[in-house]
Amino acid sequence: MLHPLHQLSQFGKNTPIRSPIFPPDDDTLNYVSGSDLLYPQPWWTMESVLVPCNTGDHWVLCEVLLKEGKVNLYDSLCDRNGKSDRLKDIPGLLYLLPSILKHSGYYEHMKMPPHTSPFTAENIEPTILPQQDDGYSCGAFVCKYAELILFGFPLSSWMDMFGQKDIPTIRQAMALEIFVNGELC
Repeated sequence: MLHPLHQLSQFGKNTPIRSPIFPPDDDTLNYVSGSDLLYPQPWWTMESVLVPCNTGDHWVLCEVLLKEGKVNLYDSLCDRNGKSDRLKDIPGLLYLLPSILKHSGYYEHMKMPPHTSPFTAENIEPTILPQQDDGYSCGAFVCKYAELILFGFPLSSWMDMFGQKDIPTIRQAMALEIFVNGELC
């Protein structure tokens, strides 16, 4: 059985979302509502949520702006013209987010009407994002993008902070963090 996110992205926007939308062994609602022991913070206490997404052969970072109903997409691998077309790879996420938030009680806790349409998405301008120049560093870039967002560094400063040449050092630092603390975050 396909995960609902994959089912939705396969069939597109005309596929109705039925409730319950999650199979019994899926922890998504527990994660969003904060009742999962590993993630005890409910989304309604957050302004945004970072979601690493695999587009099949590449990792991107989605920053979900919960109240705005918007997703910012950070992509480290753009075409020769500096353009990213990964928005076409995340329709399932955009269509499923309103249902996830509704079923988890997000809108109820926020005392706001639920989004009735899919979230919108926007590419972060690739010319201001550090870019990879190989075919296998996307995961390290996603981790570094997430770190810079979490620590509040302005997007305008990212190009000066790291690039492809720094990826081996970034990988070593992540490995050390996992080894010392037993986890990445």
